[in-house]
Amino acid sequence: MERKKEAKDLFNPLTKLEMIKIVSSCSENYLILVLSLAPNLKEIFLGMNTSLSDKVLTELICKTGLERLEKLTVQKCTQVSPKKS
Repeated sequence: MERKKEAKDLFNPLTKLEMIKIVSSCSENYLILVLSLAPNLKEIFLGMNTSLSDKVLTELICKTGLERLEKLTVQKCTQVSPKKS
């Protein structure tokens, strides 16, 4: 239980984060963890080697709602389904 509190305290500063750039290779789980711990993000920039996918977007919307997000920039993405009309 103490370890869980320590981990939560470690990421507490992310609540003030409004802009994030992730350009290095990272897994879906890492993206979900980091981005869900920053509920006040206004801008997200993801590089070519991030694992953005439908799963990541769905989980982020469920966890945070991305209510304050104003801008999402993705350099390259092959794992997100295109919008269907």
